[in-house]
Amino acid sequence: MPLDQMIDPKAQIQSVSELEQMIVQNNLPGQLKASLLSCKVDELSPATLRDYDQKLKALARFCVSVNVHDARAITASHIRLLLLKLQETCQPVSISDYYRCVKRFFNWMMAEGILEHNPKEAVVIAVYT
Repeated sequence: MPLDQMIDPKAQIQSVSELEQMIVQNNLPGQLKASLLSCKVDELSPATLRDYDQKLKALARFCVSVNVHDARAITASHIRLLLLKLQETCQPVSISDYYRCVKRFFNWMMAEGILEHNPKEAVVIAVYT
């Protein structure tokens, strides 16, 4: 199921095993989809889901560009490089939004037991207002 379909109110997972496969897959697209589904279950607004979808896709594109295909392989240095790359095209408030989205994704990965350590904990940025 593409990330775009995850924010569709009619989108449904057909079975528990399908959901479990998304969560335990050792590939970033499955992990991102499951994270976004979790946001949907948490009843985040459609606008927030679209925003997270956009930001998670940016994370996925960046990871592919540095040959990372599993969230467990993402390091604090990867997150720093992503944020640095975003500085080329984004305003500080947008970079902060990306950071919060990445933070939520890694917090979810920790809660699901997929990660043993959280790479974003080593990355500290100023909160822009």
